[in-house]
Amino acid sequence: MKARIITLTIIAIIMLCSPSAFSDNRVDIEVSNAAMMVAANDSLSNRLLFKFDLPSKLNDKRIDYAEILFHAKIDTLSRYSALFAAHPLTTNWNKTGISWSSPWTTEGGDYNDSSCGIGLIKTRNDGKIRLDITHLVKRWVHESVPNYGIIIIPLEEKRKITELVHPSSFPQGVFAKVTIFFSYTHP
Repeated sequence: MKARIITLTIIAIIMLCSPSAFSDNRVDIEVSNAAMMVAANDSLSNRLLFKFDLPSKLNDKRIDYAEILFHAKIDTLSRYSALFAAHPLTTNWNKTGISWSSPWTTEGGDYNDSSCGIGLIKTRNDGKIRLDITHLVKRWVHESVPNYGIIIIPLEEKRKITELVHPSSFPQGVFAKVTIFFSYTHP
């Protein structure tokens, strides 16, 4: 009897710890709507933009964590890392008609600079960037703030994004992945 209880306990632990046990509270979004904007004077003001739709299944859920993962190359100065911020865009855009000055009312993009996620890129690595965008996703889901996507901006004046890289592990045409973990809320 003891052996059976121990076996059933082990099976239950394995089932609870398997990835499929947590798949019900995770959403992965592949992002193909991406663009890079370069300032007209080719200054150190390049920016990345990503736009993605959030599934309606998040509407009544508590957002626990959200991140965007992408790969980019930055200028190769002697420093080993650089900080970047992700801000929510406040103007709708399309990757085919985007430039430093269009469709924006402010050159370089219309965004809310009071709300952001911060991330770090290692310059001597694979260029992988993970940004915590939990606060942004919560606002889009629960505060009815329009989701026009995000803009990625270097936080240091002498850093610039030189290229948005398509990771070999992503499907063709996908430039970023958004992962959102959520909890079920009970009435």
